[in-house]
Amino acid sequence: MSQKKYKRLRAVEKQKEVQKEEIITKIVSREGFWEIIKKNWLFLGILFIGVILLYLNAQTGNFVSDDYATISQNVSVTSAKENIIHPYFFLNTMRISNYCIAVLFGTDSPVPYHIFSLILYLIFLAMTFGLIGKMFGTKLAYITSIIFALHPIHVESVSWIAGRIYIIIGIYVLFGFMAFINYFETGKIKYVVWMASFFILGELTDKPRPFSIIFLIILYLWYLGWNSKVVQNKVRKIMPYVLGVIVLFALLAIPYIRDRITAVNGGYNFSDSIFYNPFFQYPTGIAKYLQLLFVPIDLTLYHTLYVFPAWLNWLITLLFIGIIFYFVKRDKRIVFSLMFMLVVLAPSMAPIKVSWLVAERYMLLGSLGFCLFLAILVDHINIKVKNLGYLLLVPVLCFYCVRVYLRNIDWQTNHNLWVRTVQYSWNSHNAWNNIGDDYDKLGQMDNAIKGFGQSYVVKTNYADAYHNQANIFFKIKRYDLARQGYETAVNISPALFQSYISLTQVALYQGDLNGAWGYANKLLQAQPNNPQSFYVSGMVLLQAGKETDGVNYFKKALEIDPNYTPVLDVLKKIEENNRPTK
Repeated sequence: MSQKKYKRLRAVEKQKEVQKEEIITKIVSREGFWEIIKKNWLFLGILFIGVILLYLNAQTGNFVSDDYATISQNVSVTSAKENIIHPYFFLNTMRISNYCIAVLFGTDSPVPYHIFSLILYLIFLAMTFGLIGKMFGTKLAYITSIIFALHPIHVESVSWIAGRIYIIIGIYVLFGFMAFINYFETGKIKYVVWMASFFILGELTDKPRPFSIIFLIILYLWYLGWNSKVVQNKVRKIMPYVLGVIVLFALLAIPYIRDRITAVNGGYNFSDSIFYNPFFQYPTGIAKYLQLLFVPIDLTLYHTLYVFPAWLNWLITLLFIGIIFYFVKRDKRIVFSLMFMLVVLAPSMAPIKVSWLVAERYMLLGSLGFCLFLAILVDHINIKVKNLGYLLLVPVLCFYCVRVYLRNIDWQTNHNLWVRTVQYSWNSHNAWNNIGDDYDKLGQMDNAIKGFGQSYVVKTNYADAYHNQANIFFKIKRYDLARQGYETAVNISPALFQSYISLTQVALYQGDLNGAWGYANKLLQAQPNNPQSFYVSGMVLLQAGKETDGVNYFKKALEIDPNYTPVLDVLKKIEENNRPTK
Protein backbone atom coordinates (compact mmCIF):
# COMPACT_ATOMS: atom_id res chain seq x y z
CA MET A 1 0.00 0.00 0.00
CA SER A 2 1.40 3.39 -1.00
CA GLN A 3 2.15 6.00 1.65
CA LYS A 4 -0.34 8.37 0.05
CA LYS A 5 -3.17 5.83 0.10
CA TYR A 6 -2.34 4.89 3.68
CA LYS A 7 -2.55 8.53 4.79
CA ARG A 8 -5.88 8.93 3.01
CA LEU A 9 -7.35 5.87 4.78
CA ARG A 10 -6.05 7.10 8.13
CA ALA A 11 -7.68 10.47 7.48
CA VAL A 12 -11.02 8.79 6.74
CA GLU A 13 -10.78 6.71 9.92
CA LYS A 14 -9.99 9.81 11.99
CA GLN A 15 -12.95 11.59 10.43
CA LYS A 16 -15.26 8.71 11.39
CA GLU A 17 -13.88 8.76 14.91
CA VAL A 18 -14.51 12.50 15.11
CA GLN A 19 -18.12 11.98 13.91
CA LYS A 20 -18.70 9.31 16.57
CA GLU A 21 -17.32 11.58 19.26
CA GLU A 22 -19.57 14.38 17.97
CA ILE A 23 -22.68 12.18 18.37
CA ILE A 24 -21.66 11.30 21.91
CA THR A 25 -20.84 14.91 22.75
CA LYS A 26 -24.15 16.14 21.31
CA ILE A 27 -26.20 13.69 23.40
CA VAL A 28 -24.17 14.24 26.57
CA SER A 29 -24.24 18.04 26.20
CA ARG A 30 -28.04 18.13 26.04
CA GLU A 31 -30.07 18.68 29.18
CA GLY A 32 -31.13 15.75 31.34
CA PHE A 33 -34.42 13.91 30.84
CA TRP A 34 -36.19 15.61 33.71
CA GLU A 35 -34.91 19.04 32.69
CA ILE A 36 -36.21 18.52 29.14
CA ILE A 37 -39.63 17.49 30.46
CA LYS A 38 -39.83 20.45 32.88
CA LYS A 39 -38.68 22.93 30.26
CA ASN A 40 -41.43 21.81 27.87
CA TRP A 41 -44.23 21.60 30.44
CA LEU A 42 -46.58 23.77 28.40
CA PHE A 43 -46.33 21.57 25.31
CA LEU A 44 -46.80 18.42 27.39
CA GLY A 45 -49.73 19.98 29.24
CA ILE A 46 -51.53 20.75 25.98
CA LEU A 47 -50.72 17.27 24.69
CA PHE A 48 -52.07 15.69 27.89
CA ILE A 49 -55.34 17.65 27.62
CA GLY A 50 -55.76 16.44 24.04
CA VAL A 51 -55.06 12.82 25.02
CA ILE A 52 -57.50 12.99 27.95
CA LEU A 53 -60.24 14.33 25.67
CA LEU A 54 -59.47 11.69 23.07
CA TYR A 55 -59.72 8.84 25.59
CA LEU A 56 -62.65 10.34 27.50
CA ASN A 57 -65.14 7.91 25.94
CA ALA A 58 -63.06 4.99 27.21
CA GLN A 59 -63.25 6.01 30.87
CA THR A 60 -66.80 4.73 31.35
CA GLY A 61 -66.20 1.43 29.58
CA ASN A 62 -67.26 -1.79 31.30
CA PHE A 63 -65.07 -4.63 32.47
CA VAL A 64 -64.39 -6.78 29.41
CA SER A 65 -62.66 -10.05 28.57
CA ASP A 66 -59.88 -10.84 31.11
CA ASP A 67 -61.06 -8.03 33.41
CA TYR A 68 -63.76 -10.33 34.78
CA ALA A 69 -61.31 -12.99 35.96
CA THR A 70 -58.75 -10.52 37.32
CA ILE A 71 -61.04 -7.95 38.96
CA SER A 72 -64.83 -8.12 39.05
CA GLN A 73 -65.10 -11.91 39.58
CA ASN A 74 -61.81 -12.30 41.43
CA VAL A 75 -62.58 -12.89 45.11
CA SER A 76 -58.91 -12.55 46.04
CA VAL A 77 -58.35 -9.19 44.33
CA THR A 78 -58.40 -7.46 47.75
CA SER A 79 -56.05 -9.98 49.36
CA ALA A 80 -52.56 -8.63 50.05
CA LYS A 81 -51.29 -12.18 50.47
CA GLU A 82 -52.45 -13.20 46.99
CA ASN A 83 -51.41 -10.02 45.17
CA ILE A 84 -48.26 -8.74 46.86
CA ILE A 85 -46.37 -11.50 48.68
CA HIS A 86 -47.62 -14.59 46.84
CA PRO A 87 -44.47 -16.46 45.62
CA TYR A 88 -45.65 -16.65 42.01
CA PHE A 89 -46.93 -13.05 41.89
CA PHE A 90 -44.38 -11.46 44.22
CA LEU A 91 -44.24 -7.68 43.60
CA ASN A 92 -46.19 -8.01 40.35
CA THR A 93 -46.97 -4.33 39.68
CA MET A 94 -50.07 -5.09 37.64
CA ARG A 95 -51.63 -7.16 40.42
CA ILE A 96 -50.57 -4.66 43.07
CA SER A 97 -52.20 -1.79 41.15
CA ASN A 98 -55.48 -3.71 40.82
CA TYR A 99 -55.28 -4.63 44.51
CA CYS A 100 -54.81 -1.01 45.60
CA ILE A 101 -57.65 0.27 43.42
CA ALA A 102 -59.95 -2.54 44.59
CA VAL A 103 -59.22 -1.79 48.26
CA LEU A 104 -59.78 1.96 47.80
CA PHE A 105 -62.71 1.98 45.36
CA GLY A 106 -64.09 -1.57 45.22
CA THR A 107 -64.74 -3.72 42.15
CA ASP A 108 -68.22 -2.57 41.13
CA SER A 109 -67.14 0.32 38.91
CA PRO A 110 -64.39 0.07 36.28
CA VAL A 111 -63.93 3.87 36.16
CA PRO A 112 -61.07 4.10 38.73
CA TYR A 113 -59.20 1.35 36.89
CA HIS A 114 -59.57 3.19 33.58
CA ILE A 115 -58.46 6.50 35.08
CA PHE A 116 -55.34 4.91 36.55
CA SER A 117 -54.45 3.39 33.17
CA LEU A 118 -54.82 6.81 31.52
CA ILE A 119 -52.62 8.45 34.17
CA LEU A 120 -49.91 5.86 33.55
CA TYR A 121 -50.20 6.50 29.81
CA LEU A 122 -49.61 10.22 30.36
CA ILE A 123 -46.51 9.43 32.44
CA PHE A 124 -45.39 7.12 29.66
CA LEU A 125 -45.82 9.93 27.09
CA ALA A 126 -43.75 12.33 29.20
CA MET A 127 -40.96 9.76 29.42
CA THR A 128 -40.93 9.14 25.68
CA PHE A 129 -40.73 12.90 25.10
CA GLY A 130 -37.76 13.14 27.45
CA LEU A 131 -35.98 10.24 25.75
CA ILE A 132 -36.42 11.54 22.18
CA GLY A 133 -35.59 15.08 23.28
CA LYS A 134 -32.40 13.87 24.92
CA MET A 135 -31.21 11.80 21.97
CA PHE A 136 -32.46 13.77 18.97
CA GLY A 137 -33.45 17.23 20.18
CA THR A 138 -36.77 18.81 21.11
CA LYS A 139 -37.82 19.52 17.51
CA LEU A 140 -38.10 15.82 16.68
CA ALA A 141 -39.45 15.17 20.18
CA TYR A 142 -42.43 17.48 19.51
CA ILE A 143 -43.37 15.75 16.26
CA THR A 144 -42.72 12.23 17.56
CA SER A 145 -44.72 12.79 20.76
CA ILE A 146 -47.79 14.07 18.93
CA ILE A 147 -47.82 11.11 16.54
CA PHE A 148 -47.10 8.66 19.35
CA ALA A 149 -49.77 10.03 21.69
CA LEU A 150 -52.50 9.72 19.06
CA HIS A 151 -51.60 6.40 17.43
CA PRO A 152 -54.58 3.97 17.46
CA ILE A 153 -52.43 0.89 18.10
CA HIS A 154 -52.20 2.05 21.74
CA VAL A 155 -55.93 1.78 22.45
CA GLU A 156 -55.71 -1.88 23.45
CA SER A 157 -53.22 -1.04 26.22
CA VAL A 158 -54.97 2.14 27.41
CA SER A 159 -58.70 1.37 27.13
CA TRP A 160 -58.53 -2.30 28.14
CA ILE A 161 -57.85 -2.54 31.87
CA ALA A 162 -55.98 -5.83 31.48
CA GLY A 163 -53.81 -4.18 28.82
CA ARG A 164 -52.37 -1.77 31.43
CA ILE A 165 -49.56 -4.24 32.08
CA TYR A 166 -47.95 -3.22 28.79
CA ILE A 167 -47.89 0.45 29.83
CA ILE A 168 -46.26 -0.62 33.10
CA ILE A 169 -43.65 -2.71 31.27
CA GLY A 170 -43.05 0.16 28.84
CA ILE A 171 -42.41 2.52 31.77
CA TYR A 172 -39.98 0.09 33.40
CA VAL A 173 -38.10 -0.50 30.14
CA LEU A 174 -37.82 3.25 29.49
CA PHE A 175 -36.69 3.96 33.06
CA GLY A 176 -34.06 1.21 32.78
CA PHE A 177 -32.84 2.48 29.41
CA MET A 178 -32.71 6.09 30.62
CA ALA A 179 -30.80 5.00 33.73
CA PHE A 180 -28.19 3.40 31.47
CA ILE A 181 -27.87 6.61 29.43
CA ASN A 182 -27.33 8.53 32.69
CA TYR A 183 -24.67 6.01 33.71
CA PHE A 184 -22.97 6.40 30.34
CA GLU A 185 -22.85 10.18 30.81
CA THR A 186 -21.80 10.30 34.45
CA GLY A 187 -20.08 6.97 35.13
CA LYS A 188 -21.95 6.72 38.43
CA ILE A 189 -22.69 3.15 39.48
CA LYS A 190 -25.92 4.24 41.18
CA TYR A 191 -27.50 4.44 37.73
CA VAL A 192 -26.51 0.81 37.08
CA VAL A 193 -28.34 -0.06 40.31
CA TRP A 194 -31.39 1.89 39.10
CA MET A 195 -31.27 0.14 35.73
CA ALA A 196 -31.08 -3.28 37.41
CA SER A 197 -33.93 -2.34 39.76
CA PHE A 198 -36.28 -1.40 36.92
CA PHE A 199 -35.29 -4.54 35.05
CA ILE A 200 -36.11 -6.63 38.14
CA LEU A 201 -39.46 -4.90 38.68
CA GLY A 202 -40.29 -5.50 35.02
CA GLU A 203 -39.30 -9.14 35.27
CA LEU A 204 -41.50 -9.64 38.34
CA THR A 205 -44.43 -8.22 36.37
CA ASP A 206 -43.92 -9.81 32.95
CA LYS A 207 -41.03 -12.18 32.33
CA PRO A 208 -39.96 -11.92 28.67
CA ARG A 209 -40.50 -8.32 27.63
CA PRO A 210 -38.17 -6.44 30.06
CA PHE A 211 -35.23 -8.10 28.30
CA SER A 212 -35.71 -5.48 25.61
CA ILE A 213 -33.75 -3.14 27.94
CA ILE A 214 -30.63 -5.13 27.05
CA PHE A 215 -31.38 -4.93 23.32
CA LEU A 216 -31.98 -1.17 23.57
CA ILE A 217 -28.63 -0.70 25.30
CA ILE A 218 -26.89 -2.57 22.49
CA LEU A 219 -28.71 -0.44 19.90
CA TYR A 220 -27.77 2.73 21.78
CA LEU A 221 -24.10 1.75 21.91
CA TRP A 222 -24.17 1.03 18.17
CA TYR A 223 -25.70 4.45 17.58
CA LEU A 224 -22.89 6.09 19.52
CA GLY A 225 -20.26 4.04 17.70
CA TRP A 226 -18.90 0.62 18.62
CA ASN A 227 -15.28 1.60 17.99
CA SER A 228 -15.37 4.71 20.14
CA LYS A 229 -12.91 4.47 23.03
CA VAL A 230 -15.44 6.19 25.30
CA VAL A 231 -18.04 3.51 24.50
CA GLN A 232 -15.57 0.65 24.95
CA ASN A 233 -14.42 1.90 28.34
CA LYS A 234 -17.98 2.31 29.62
CA VAL A 235 -18.99 -1.13 28.38
CA ARG A 236 -16.07 -2.83 30.13
CA LYS A 237 -17.10 -1.33 33.46
CA ILE A 238 -20.77 -2.21 33.28
CA MET A 239 -20.62 -5.60 31.52
CA PRO A 240 -20.18 -7.79 34.67
CA TYR A 241 -23.25 -6.21 36.28
CA VAL A 242 -25.39 -6.54 33.15
CA LEU A 243 -24.40 -10.16 32.54
CA GLY A 244 -25.06 -11.06 36.18
CA VAL A 245 -28.59 -9.63 36.11
CA ILE A 246 -29.36 -11.29 32.75
CA VAL A 247 -28.20 -14.75 33.87
CA LEU A 248 -30.03 -14.52 37.20
CA PHE A 249 -33.39 -13.58 35.72
CA ALA A 250 -33.04 -15.86 32.73
CA LEU A 251 -32.89 -18.72 35.24
CA LEU A 252 -35.81 -17.33 37.25
CA ALA A 253 -37.85 -16.93 34.06
CA ILE A 254 -37.68 -20.63 33.14
CA PRO A 255 -40.77 -21.67 35.23
CA TYR A 256 -42.76 -18.79 33.73
CA ILE A 257 -41.68 -19.72 30.21
CA ARG A 258 -42.88 -23.28 30.78
CA ASP A 259 -46.27 -22.06 32.03
CA ARG A 260 -46.56 -19.59 29.17
CA ILE A 261 -45.78 -22.27 26.59
CA THR A 262 -48.57 -24.37 28.08
CA ALA A 263 -51.00 -21.45 27.92
CA VAL A 264 -50.18 -20.47 24.34
CA ASN A 265 -49.54 -23.94 22.94
CA GLY A 266 -51.65 -26.21 25.12
CA GLY A 267 -55.26 -27.36 25.20
CA TYR A 268 -57.26 -26.39 22.14
CA ASN A 269 -54.22 -24.50 20.80
CA PHE A 270 -52.13 -27.67 20.86
CA SER A 271 -49.63 -28.18 18.07
CA ASP A 272 -46.85 -30.65 17.51
CA SER A 273 -44.12 -28.09 18.15
CA ILE A 274 -43.56 -25.39 20.75
CA PHE A 275 -41.66 -23.40 18.12
CA TYR A 276 -43.01 -21.14 15.44
CA ASN A 277 -41.88 -21.75 11.89
CA PRO A 278 -39.48 -18.78 11.48
CA PHE A 279 -40.04 -18.68 7.71
CA PHE A 280 -43.70 -17.98 8.47
CA GLN A 281 -43.44 -16.13 11.79
CA TYR A 282 -41.04 -13.33 10.97
CA PRO A 283 -42.17 -12.19 7.51
CA THR A 284 -45.83 -12.54 8.52
CA GLY A 285 -45.39 -10.80 11.88
CA ILE A 286 -43.23 -7.95 10.62
CA ALA A 287 -45.48 -7.29 7.61
CA LYS A 288 -48.60 -7.31 9.80
CA TYR A 289 -47.11 -4.97 12.40
CA LEU A 290 -45.99 -2.53 9.70
CA GLN A 291 -49.49 -2.61 8.19
CA LEU A 292 -51.04 -1.91 11.62
CA LEU A 293 -48.65 1.00 12.15
CA PHE A 294 -49.09 2.57 8.72
CA VAL A 295 -52.78 1.72 8.22
CA PRO A 296 -54.39 0.89 11.62
CA ILE A 297 -57.78 -0.14 10.27
CA ASP A 298 -58.27 -3.80 11.22
CA LEU A 299 -57.64 -3.44 14.96
CA THR A 300 -58.77 -6.56 16.79
CA LEU A 301 -57.99 -8.52 19.94
CA TYR A 302 -57.16 -11.70 18.01
CA HIS A 303 -54.99 -11.17 14.95
CA THR A 304 -55.53 -14.45 13.12
CA LEU A 305 -56.36 -13.22 9.63
CA TYR A 306 -53.24 -12.58 7.54
CA VAL A 307 -54.48 -11.49 4.14
CA PHE A 308 -51.12 -10.78 2.53
CA PRO A 309 -49.77 -13.69 0.46
CA ALA A 310 -46.46 -15.20 1.60
CA TRP A 311 -44.46 -13.59 -1.22
CA LEU A 312 -45.75 -10.12 -0.28
CA ASN A 313 -44.89 -10.66 3.40
CA TRP A 314 -41.37 -11.58 2.36
CA LEU A 315 -41.15 -8.59 0.02
CA ILE A 316 -42.26 -6.16 2.77
CA THR A 317 -39.84 -7.70 5.28
CA LEU A 318 -36.87 -7.67 2.90
CA LEU A 319 -37.68 -4.10 1.86
CA PHE A 320 -37.81 -3.10 5.54
CA ILE A 321 -34.43 -4.72 6.21
CA GLY A 322 -33.04 -3.19 3.01
CA ILE A 323 -34.03 0.32 4.16
CA ILE A 324 -32.23 -0.24 7.45
CA PHE A 325 -29.01 -1.28 5.68
CA TYR A 326 -29.32 1.54 3.16
CA PHE A 327 -29.33 4.21 5.88
CA VAL A 328 -26.55 2.72 8.04
CA LYS A 329 -24.01 5.14 6.58
CA ARG A 330 -26.50 7.83 5.51
CA ASP A 331 -28.67 8.59 8.52
CA LYS A 332 -28.20 6.59 11.71
CA ARG A 333 -31.32 8.18 13.19
CA ILE A 334 -33.50 6.30 10.68
CA VAL A 335 -31.67 3.05 11.43
CA PHE A 336 -32.13 3.66 15.16
CA SER A 337 -35.85 4.36 14.77
CA LEU A 338 -36.56 1.26 12.68
CA MET A 339 -34.35 -1.01 14.77
CA PHE A 340 -36.02 0.37 17.92
CA MET A 341 -39.25 -1.26 16.74
CA LEU A 342 -37.55 -4.61 16.23
CA VAL A 343 -35.47 -4.77 19.40
CA VAL A 344 -38.42 -3.82 21.64
CA LEU A 345 -40.60 -6.37 19.85
CA ALA A 346 -37.91 -9.09 19.93
CA PRO A 347 -38.94 -10.76 23.25
CA SER A 348 -42.55 -10.99 22.00
CA MET A 349 -41.40 -12.48 18.70
CA ALA A 350 -39.20 -15.18 20.20
CA PRO A 351 -39.28 -18.37 18.09
CA ILE A 352 -40.52 -20.32 21.12
CA LYS A 353 -44.25 -19.93 21.66
CA VAL A 354 -44.44 -17.66 24.72
CA SER A 355 -46.55 -15.04 22.94
CA TRP A 356 -49.20 -14.82 20.25
CA LEU A 357 -47.92 -14.21 16.75
CA VAL A 358 -49.27 -10.64 16.56
CA ALA A 359 -50.91 -8.42 19.19
CA GLU A 360 -51.33 -4.66 19.20
CA ARG A 361 -50.36 -4.39 22.87
CA TYR A 362 -46.94 -5.92 22.12
CA MET A 363 -46.17 -2.92 19.88
CA LEU A 364 -46.96 -0.22 22.47
CA LEU A 365 -43.36 0.81 23.16
CA GLY A 366 -42.04 -0.36 19.79
CA SER A 367 -44.35 2.07 18.01
CA LEU A 368 -42.19 4.88 19.42
CA GLY A 369 -39.57 3.92 16.84
CA PHE A 370 -42.15 4.09 14.06
CA CYS A 371 -43.33 7.51 15.23
CA LEU A 372 -39.73 8.75 15.36
CA PHE A 373 -39.26 7.48 11.80
CA LEU A 374 -42.32 9.46 10.65
CA ALA A 375 -41.05 12.53 12.50
CA ILE A 376 -37.70 12.30 10.69
CA LEU A 377 -39.52 12.02 7.35
CA VAL A 378 -41.64 15.07 8.19
CA ASP A 379 -38.49 16.98 9.09
CA HIS A 380 -36.80 15.96 5.81
CA ILE A 381 -39.84 17.05 3.78
CA ASN A 382 -39.92 20.40 5.60
CA ILE A 383 -36.28 20.97 4.63
CA LYS A 384 -37.16 20.41 0.95
CA VAL A 385 -40.44 22.37 1.03
CA LYS A 386 -41.17 24.56 4.01
CA ASN A 387 -44.01 23.23 6.26
CA LEU A 388 -45.10 20.65 3.65
CA GLY A 389 -44.33 17.85 6.10
CA TYR A 390 -46.70 19.35 8.66
CA LEU A 391 -49.46 19.74 6.05
CA LEU A 392 -49.11 16.08 5.10
CA LEU A 393 -49.10 15.04 8.75
CA VAL A 394 -52.35 16.82 9.70
CA PRO A 395 -54.77 14.46 7.83
CA VAL A 396 -52.86 11.46 9.22
CA LEU A 397 -53.34 12.75 12.76
CA CYS A 398 -57.02 13.45 12.11
CA PHE A 399 -57.48 9.88 10.90
CA TYR A 400 -55.67 8.62 14.02
CA CYS A 401 -57.99 10.61 16.29
CA VAL A 402 -61.12 9.27 14.60
CA ARG A 403 -59.75 5.72 14.75
CA VAL A 404 -58.91 6.01 18.46
CA TYR A 405 -62.39 7.36 19.26
CA LEU A 406 -64.10 4.53 17.37
CA ARG A 407 -61.82 1.86 18.79
CA ASN A 408 -62.59 3.12 22.30
CA ILE A 409 -66.26 2.39 21.57
CA ASP A 410 -65.30 -1.19 20.72
CA TRP A 411 -63.77 -1.59 24.19
CA GLN A 412 -66.73 -0.05 26.06
CA THR A 413 -68.72 -3.29 26.37
CA ASN A 414 -68.04 -6.98 26.04
CA HIS A 415 -70.62 -7.19 23.27
CA ASN A 416 -69.03 -4.39 21.23
CA LEU A 417 -65.63 -6.00 21.65
CA TRP A 418 -66.58 -9.46 20.41
CA VAL A 419 -68.82 -8.23 17.59
CA ARG A 420 -65.93 -6.16 16.25
CA THR A 421 -63.46 -8.99 16.84
CA VAL A 422 -65.39 -11.54 14.77
CA GLN A 423 -65.73 -8.97 11.98
CA TYR A 424 -61.96 -8.63 11.61
CA SER A 425 -60.98 -12.10 12.91
CA TRP A 426 -63.75 -14.29 11.52
CA ASN A 427 -61.34 -17.24 11.40
CA SER A 428 -60.68 -17.10 15.17
CA HIS A 429 -62.34 -19.90 17.14
CA ASN A 430 -61.64 -17.94 20.34
CA ALA A 431 -63.52 -14.91 19.04
CA TRP A 432 -66.61 -16.92 18.07
CA ASN A 433 -66.57 -18.78 21.39
CA ASN A 434 -66.42 -15.49 23.28
CA ILE A 435 -69.25 -13.93 21.33
CA GLY A 436 -71.31 -17.05 22.04
CA ASP A 437 -70.62 -16.56 25.74
CA ASP A 438 -71.61 -12.91 25.44
CA TYR A 439 -74.95 -13.77 23.79
CA ASP A 440 -75.54 -16.27 26.58
CA LYS A 441 -75.14 -13.49 29.15
CA LEU A 442 -77.53 -11.32 27.14
CA GLY A 443 -80.11 -14.13 27.12
CA GLN A 444 -80.01 -14.48 23.32
CA MET A 445 -79.83 -18.27 23.26
CA ASP A 446 -80.24 -18.73 19.50
CA ASN A 447 -77.33 -16.40 18.78
CA ALA A 448 -75.27 -18.08 21.51
CA ILE A 449 -75.83 -21.48 19.86
CA LYS A 450 -74.76 -20.02 16.51
CA GLY A 451 -71.66 -18.39 18.01
CA PHE A 452 -70.43 -21.58 19.66
CA GLY A 453 -71.31 -23.55 16.53
CA GLN A 454 -69.26 -21.23 14.34
CA SER A 455 -66.39 -21.62 16.79
CA TYR A 456 -66.10 -25.37 16.25
CA VAL A 457 -66.70 -24.94 12.53
CA VAL A 458 -63.53 -22.83 12.45
CA LYS A 459 -61.66 -25.29 14.69
CA THR A 460 -63.27 -28.70 14.62
CA ASN A 461 -61.36 -30.06 17.64
CA TYR A 462 -62.27 -27.16 19.92
CA ALA A 463 -63.83 -29.06 22.84
CA ASP A 464 -64.74 -25.94 24.82
CA ALA A 465 -67.09 -24.73 22.08
CA TYR A 466 -68.99 -28.05 22.04
CA HIS A 467 -69.22 -27.95 25.84
CA ASN A 468 -70.43 -24.33 25.92
CA GLN A 469 -73.02 -24.95 23.21
CA ALA A 470 -74.22 -27.97 25.16
CA ASN A 471 -74.69 -25.70 28.18
CA ILE A 472 -77.10 -23.59 26.14
CA PHE A 473 -79.04 -26.66 25.02
CA PHE A 474 -79.25 -27.72 28.67
CA LYS A 475 -80.65 -24.30 29.64
CA ILE A 476 -83.39 -24.53 27.00
CA LYS A 477 -84.08 -28.16 28.08
CA ARG A 478 -82.89 -29.78 24.85
CA TYR A 479 -81.26 -32.56 26.86
CA ASP A 480 -80.74 -34.79 23.84
CA LEU A 481 -78.64 -32.16 22.04
CA ALA A 482 -76.91 -31.20 25.27
CA ARG A 483 -75.86 -34.81 25.89
CA GLN A 484 -74.59 -35.09 22.33
CA GLY A 485 -72.52 -31.91 22.71
CA TYR A 486 -70.98 -32.92 26.03
CA GLU A 487 -70.06 -36.36 24.68
CA THR A 488 -68.37 -34.78 21.68
CA ALA A 489 -66.41 -32.49 24.01
CA VAL A 490 -65.04 -35.33 26.16
CA ASN A 491 -64.25 -37.42 23.09
CA ILE A 492 -62.05 -34.57 21.86
CA SER A 493 -60.65 -33.65 25.29
CA PRO A 494 -61.02 -36.41 27.93
CA ALA A 495 -59.48 -34.03 30.49
CA LEU A 496 -62.51 -31.71 30.24
CA PHE A 497 -64.03 -33.08 33.42
CA GLN A 498 -66.75 -30.39 33.52
CA SER A 499 -68.43 -32.21 30.64
CA TYR A 500 -68.64 -35.42 32.70
CA ILE A 501 -70.33 -33.45 35.49
CA SER A 502 -72.85 -32.01 33.05
CA LEU A 503 -73.41 -35.41 31.38
CA THR A 504 -74.20 -36.90 34.79
CA GLN A 505 -76.73 -34.16 35.42
CA VAL A 506 -78.33 -34.57 31.98
CA ALA A 507 -78.62 -38.34 32.44
CA LEU A 508 -80.35 -37.80 35.78
CA TYR A 509 -82.82 -35.38 34.17
CA GLN A 510 -83.53 -38.02 31.53
CA GLY A 511 -84.04 -40.70 34.20
CA ASP A 512 -81.02 -42.69 32.99
CA LEU A 513 -79.47 -43.77 36.31
CA ASN A 514 -77.13 -46.29 34.69
CA GLY A 515 -75.86 -43.66 32.29
CA ALA A 516 -75.42 -41.15 35.14
CA TRP A 517 -73.43 -43.68 37.17
CA GLY A 518 -71.23 -44.41 34.15
CA TYR A 519 -70.44 -40.72 33.65
CA ALA A 520 -69.78 -40.30 37.39
CA ASN A 521 -67.24 -43.14 37.26
CA LYS A 522 -65.49 -41.53 34.29
CA LEU A 523 -65.36 -38.29 36.28
CA LEU A 524 -63.69 -40.15 39.16
CA GLN A 525 -61.12 -41.56 36.76
CA ALA A 526 -60.41 -38.13 35.31
CA GLN A 527 -60.38 -36.28 38.67
CA PRO A 528 -59.59 -38.77 41.47
CA ASN A 529 -58.33 -36.07 43.84
CA ASN A 530 -61.21 -33.66 43.32
CA PRO A 531 -63.87 -33.71 46.10
CA GLN A 532 -66.46 -32.72 43.49
CA SER A 533 -66.00 -36.11 41.78
CA PHE A 534 -67.04 -38.00 44.92
CA TYR A 535 -69.83 -35.47 45.54
CA VAL A 536 -71.29 -36.16 42.07
CA SER A 537 -71.09 -39.93 42.58
CA GLY A 538 -72.75 -39.60 45.97
CA MET A 539 -75.62 -37.58 44.48
CA VAL A 540 -76.19 -40.23 41.79
CA LEU A 541 -76.39 -42.90 44.49
CA LEU A 542 -78.85 -40.80 46.48
CA GLN A 543 -81.03 -40.48 43.37
CA ALA A 544 -80.87 -44.28 43.04
CA GLY A 545 -82.05 -44.69 46.64
CA LYS A 546 -78.67 -45.94 47.89
CA GLU A 547 -78.25 -43.50 50.73
CA THR A 548 -75.63 -45.45 52.68
CA ASP A 549 -73.37 -45.83 49.64
CA GLY A 550 -73.89 -42.18 48.80
CA VAL A 551 -72.87 -41.10 52.30
CA ASN A 552 -69.69 -43.16 51.97
CA TYR A 553 -68.75 -41.23 48.83
CA PHE A 554 -69.51 -37.96 50.61
CA LYS A 555 -67.15 -38.96 53.41
CA LYS A 556 -64.41 -39.66 50.85
CA ALA A 557 -64.92 -36.15 49.47
CA LEU A 558 -64.45 -34.74 52.99
CA GLU A 559 -61.21 -36.70 53.35
CA ILE A 560 -59.87 -34.63 50.44
CA ASP A 561 -61.39 -31.33 51.59
CA PRO A 562 -62.96 -31.32 55.09
CA ASN A 563 -64.55 -27.93 54.36
CA TYR A 564 -66.18 -28.83 51.04
CA THR A 565 -69.47 -26.95 51.45
CA PRO A 566 -71.76 -28.88 49.01
CA VAL A 567 -71.06 -32.16 50.83
CA LEU A 568 -71.47 -30.62 54.27
CA ASP A 569 -74.84 -29.16 53.21
CA VAL A 570 -76.08 -32.53 51.84
CA LEU A 571 -74.97 -34.45 54.93
CA LYS A 572 -76.71 -31.91 57.15
CA LYS A 573 -79.91 -32.30 55.15
CA ILE A 574 -79.69 -36.12 55.33
CA GLU A 575 -79.20 -35.93 59.08
CA GLU A 576 -82.24 -33.66 59.45
CA ASN A 577 -84.39 -35.98 57.34
CA ASN A 578 -83.33 -39.03 59.35
CA ARG A 579 -83.86 -37.35 62.70
CA PRO A 580 -86.87 -38.91 64.42
CA THR A 581 -89.81 -36.56 64.86
CA LYS A 582 -91.03 -35.91 68.37
